[in-house]
Amino acid sequence: MVYSPLHPRFFNRDRISKYNVGITQVLSIRSTRLIVSPGSTQIQQEGIEVSTGALGQGVANAVGLAVAAKHLGATYNRPGHTLVDNMIWCTVGDACLQEGVALEAIQLADHWRLDNLAIIYNNNQITCCGSVDVTCSEDINAKMSACGWKVLDVFDGVSDVESLVQALANARANHEQPTFVNVRTIIAFGSSHQGHARTHGDALATEDVMDMKRRFGMDPEEYFKIDTDVYEFFGVAASKGKQYEKDFKQRVDAHAQLYPQLAAEFQLRMEGKMIDNW
Repeated sequence: MVYSPLHPRFFNRDRISKYNVGITQVLSIRSTRLIVSPGSTQIQQEGIEVSTGALGQGVANAVGLAVAAKHLGATYNRPGHTLVDNMIWCTVGDACLQEGVALEAIQLADHWRLDNLAIIYNNNQITCCGSVDVTCSEDINAKMSACGWKVLDVFDGVSDVESLVQALANARANHEQPTFVNVRTIIAFGSSHQGHARTHGDALATEDVMDMKRRFGMDPEEYFKIDTDVYEFFGVAASKGKQYEKDFKQRVDAHAQLYPQLAAEFQLRMEGKMIDNW
């Protein structure tokens, strides 16, 4: 993703319609602590683009974000001077794709050829009420293909990180239509309740969590600890984000030299202000 951790509102960032929280919010999920982490995305949390609400609405939100980005690009981009070219990512689960509003938005996305949009499907075949086969037996890939989307498969979303990263890179490189990435996963992988619907919403027992940590070579007595190597791996995101911001400013300045009136209007749009004849 193109984003800047130190400046979450960097204008040309990729947008993602998903659930995004910090450690304080994580500590409150499915617990007896003060609940500061809602069951669905809320825009009040830093880094969250939209309050997605109920199932399926996140897909429609993502399509709306993609339309907005395309409209901005069509209005302000000029040959050799691209201002807006960000990507919209949307993470969904099984139940999200069973909602009517999601399908309507999916159909519209291809009709408008929104190649700046990708859905990442967490395909574990589980909803909060049970396994998917209780209510649904469709071929989701055939359905998405029929709706005009490019379909990419990741058959081992649990451990094959390389294939997942490659699929996301291919989605960004697709300039023909929106992309659907079908990622097969296993809910509660490694726990004694692996693959069971109860883990969709219920917290795992303390002993079960400790057993998982032992199984994966972690200290069972440590909680919410992030190893140094993980911090180091993601630490480059801050410097990359600064470079994204620098590159964007250079593009905006170059654009303004040739199209000053258009650039002034674009500046208002970035600030969330109304333009003349809005």
